[in-house]
Amino acid sequence: NKDGRQVAYGAYGLKELAVIKKENIMPELKECSFKVACDVTNPLCGENGCSAVFAPQKGATPEMVKQMDRWMEDYQALVKRTMPSADGNIPGSGAGGGIGFAFVTFLNASLEPGVQLILNETGITSHIKAADKIAAVLVKGHDIAFLTLGDPSIYSTYIYIHNKIKSMGYQTEIISGVPSFCAASALLDEGLVAGSSELHIIPSSYGIDKALELPGTKVLMKAGRKLPVIKEKLQQNNISAVLVENCGMVNEHIYNCTGNIPESAGYYSLVIIKEE
Repeated sequence: NKDGRQVAYGAYGLKELAVIKKENIMPELKECSFKVACDVTNPLCGENGCSAVFAPQKGATPEMVKQMDRWMEDYQALVKRTMPSADGNIPGSGAGGGIGFAFVTFLNASLEPGVQLILNETGITSHIKAADKIAAVLVKGHDIAFLTLGDPSIYSTYIYIHNKIKSMGYQTEIISGVPSFCAASALLDEGLVAGSSELHIIPSSYGIDKALELPGTKVLMKAGRKLPVIKEKLQQNNISAVLVENCGMVNEHIYNCTGNIPESAGYYSLVIIKEE
């Protein structure tokens, strides 16, 4: 607080928060990466923020909600003085009373849907278990729909489960959606490729050095947690790119040049690189 003492715990502590210091941050944290399971998309502040949405569930009155949201806005502004890249509008920032914002800001963490994170980290075993649970419902004569964002045939967790269910002898059907890179291209109001130009769709998780040498347009999928590396490579090679974050969602963002690309972004982020 303004007297140099640690603030109180809880929301009330934000009221008296005056200074955020970085001196005691563990240097080892720079060598770590964090993935946080987060199944809400609420921002930090505002009508859809953590105070407005979740505080009433804990017994907060309308007046208390207004106070806490104002304190949270002051907290965000204070953080931005120390860490200019802080962004309380990143989906999931309002999770856990604002702890999502803290994870992203202070630990450079990525917020990822819980199911997606668990399936990615535990591997195919989880896909098999998920398929077994689905089969237990199908055998009773029920139908099941698995909803995805984008097209289920492109880097989708669903396809692993689809293949397993199909191998069990059940009838399956894939209904195509709009791929995220097509939606992003429409948002930018421009085409991805034309004529004889090539289009390359690359998962950012597996390295991009060779991909950057490919001709035509490159789309780096799921780029959120790899942005520091991607941005560094782009700047080293003087390559212009556009980042589209959360396309079609409430908190979508467009970063129109390489220099404006932030150090972190949401799970649903992609980078479009067009050949000049």
